Amino acid sequence: MRAVGVGARSGVYRQPAVPDPEELAVMRWIDQQYLATPFYGSRRMTAALRHAGHRINRKRVQRLMRIMGLEALGPRPKTSRPAAQHRIYPYLLRGLAIGLRVPVERDHGFRRKMIIQSSGT
Repeated sequence: MRAVGVGARSGVYRQPAVPDPEELAVMRWIDQQYLATPFYGSRRMTAALRHAGHRINRKRVQRLMRIMGLEALGPRPKTSRPAAQHRIYPYLLRGLAIGLRVPVERDHGFRRKMIIQSSGT
């Protein structure tokens, strides 16, 4: 039988942790800094906090920013969109059969050379 208003058992035995006042102060500082510089990620935010005199590491800043829902604004990769002015180069080896390496003698030593033959297509 289930008690009314009680969800999972894990919520019955443990109360949510009360935030530490120091952590709330750091979160308030991060929020103010984010409003001034929304392009700061966790690395630059950590550097700014350390410059302000806080002893804090980047993982803690990452966790607090994630809790607060903050994410740095900045350019995202656009790897699948080619530039309009970029030239498309032809594939020069299409239709060629690339064979084994064979030794080629030269006057200054022994080298290897790739044999490239046309496949006729």
